[in-house]
Amino acid sequence: MRKRFFFAVLWLCTVPPSAVAGHYSVSVTTAPTVSLSPGTPPSPTCGNGACSVSVGGQNGNASISGSVSTTFTWEPDGELDLPPESVVIVENGTVTAFANAYPGSPSTAAANGLGHAATGGDTPILTWIPVPPPNGSYIQTGTASNRTSTGTYAWVRSGASSFTVTRNPSGSASSSNGPFGLSLGYSINVYVVAIGVGGAVWDEGRANALIGQRLTFSLSAGPVALSNHDWVADGSYFREIVYGASGTNPMGDPYAESRERAMPTPAQLAEPSIGLVWDEDFRDFPAYVEVSATATYNGQAIGTVTARRNLAIWVMHYAYQLSFGHTEYDQSRYTIWTTGSPTGNAGFYCEAWVRSGEKFDHQGLGWFSFAQLLTMDRTQWSGVGVPLHADCPPKSLDNCWPYATLGGTPSWWPADDTELSQGTKGDTTDCPEWELIMGTATFGVNDDLDMFLIYEPPSNGVGTEIVPLHVAGWNWSAEGSRNLSNVVTFSVNSIAQTSSVKTPSWSLQWTNVHFNN
Repeated sequence: MRKRFFFAVLWLCTVPPSAVAGHYSVSVTTAPTVSLSPGTPPSPTCGNGACSVSVGGQNGNASISGSVSTTFTWEPDGELDLPPESVVIVENGTVTAFANAYPGSPSTAAANGLGHAATGGDTPILTWIPVPPPNGSYIQTGTASNRTSTGTYAWVRSGASSFTVTRNPSGSASSSNGPFGLSLGYSINVYVVAIGVGGAVWDEGRANALIGQRLTFSLSAGPVALSNHDWVADGSYFREIVYGASGTNPMGDPYAESRERAMPTPAQLAEPSIGLVWDEDFRDFPAYVEVSATATYNGQAIGTVTARRNLAIWVMHYAYQLSFGHTEYDQSRYTIWTTGSPTGNAGFYCEAWVRSGEKFDHQGLGWFSFAQLLTMDRTQWSGVGVPLHADCPPKSLDNCWPYATLGGTPSWWPADDTELSQGTKGDTTDCPEWELIMGTATFGVNDDLDMFLIYEPPSNGVGTEIVPLHVAGWNWSAEGSRNLSNVVTFSVNSIAQTSSVKTPSWSLQWTNVHFNN
């Protein structure tokens, strides 16, 4: 008997912090200059990203010049909250000027600083004169001048701990013989481009998830429309394993191949939201999600927005122990198997303990079990040399799902949120056997097996997948013969273990995939 003990405790992966939560505070740092003659001009009213002023008079002039500057400062909600990758800025500006002269030549000018051309112009002021009889007529008694520059400007820029946006609106109005007026209205809003996460446990501003928990991600960018998404996920994407009904193998075939779907379709990757599940060795794994998209405002493309979300992915604490027995032969069943302690008729015994961690205990315990994949090569030869070959596709699901205890049924055990030595123990055994058909003269066996410790995390309200935590690879081979008196002679060449403490990857597992459309 050989016995080995593995104990694995994988801690939270250390990832650089990312833009998770926070907001920008806003202050107007400079205001435009207002002049008025005759009279004393008012000061602009500025605050919360807006600035406005109105001025006017009689027989004089007014002007607005200089700049309005707005400073945005990042205010994190937690110490890990860094500024976003990009932001959307939406500005609204209006400058309006009017002047009437009776008579005279008034003048007006308007530019909102956002590039919108002024509309309006000079028009005559007509007055009805009832003479000469009998009809009368209109005559020009003055000139009216009106100019308006108004519009919205949306654009994309990179996020920063602090940045300032400066605009230079201007306007003027003058009349030597009549009223005049001038007004400015300006506002600016910044919208953080951010990835929203569904299904995470939030702690100190960071999104946390257990391995196997599905997370959903969506992109928001204020009032702009988004299209042409390009999602990128670092690490392995564990999408779905296809099995049959509980307690059976796929399609009822004991040697049916274990199948996986490891990637979303290109169409899914171009959608505004996506769901991902990680399965990876997280000891050196910085998990993150990135996305870029085309931003459109009022039907006009304004640029490409980007966002990044770093994640804290947790792997369970677990302990894993293996035991091997010895081989025997059952003459009555024409079978070969291994037997030995600690479970009697078992050549391979596996036990494990799993805990999910206190951070996630409000979600539930989660469950763990075992699954065995088999690569089988067995041949029987008749007395006249006819081979009767038995095999299966590599890494096929062995017998049942999940793997059952000896003489038992498939079982799942709770991942207790206690110390491993005090938690629930799950165990399973294997008694590799093979029934020799009548007429067999010689036979040979060479089987490679992988016993997985599998885990399904507690529900996070979004979705979960079953993921492998540990794999114990082992092999057994034998050869023998049977004479005409039905006496079997056989020898077992090896029962070898190639166990790995590394978090395993299932067949067809994708790694380091760049998701794009």
